[in-house]
Amino acid sequence: FNSYFNGQQTVQNSQTGPLRTHYRNLQSLIQHPSLPASQKAAVATKRDQTLRLLFYNSHVRGKFASHYKAEISAGYQALGLSVPNFATMSRKDALASIQAFRVKLASSNPKPSAAQALMPALNGFYNLDRKTIPTNWI
Repeated sequence: FNSYFNGQQTVQNSQTGPLRTHYRNLQSLIQHPSLPASQKAAVATKRDQTLRLLFYNSHVRGKFASHYKAEISAGYQALGLSVPNFATMSRKDALASIQAFRVKLASSNPKPSAAQALMPALNGFYNLDRKTIPTNWI
């Protein structure tokens, strides 16, 4: 999971391979009667992130870029950064762009409101959060 999440590996086929196996295992674990209720939410989050990784190139990155196009443009321009095209960027490059944005925002004084407004979406994209990337995008 971590090597896909960090962009070190990319999914070659969303229906087969080690990440798909991991997703199936998480699905089984969630349904297992001996999984403590206290762990279900964490396993569900990891399952949801895994699903988004499986479809990152084919669905997630393009829909994110399209849905947040205006906010991305305004936020990056407010910091004087080149506006990235998340729709075509690898996960590794997208994470690097988000990290550069974070560093630039942290060192800005005053902090541009457009850049601050973009941070929740960038963090959600970075973390593959279901609030930022709804399941119906997949």
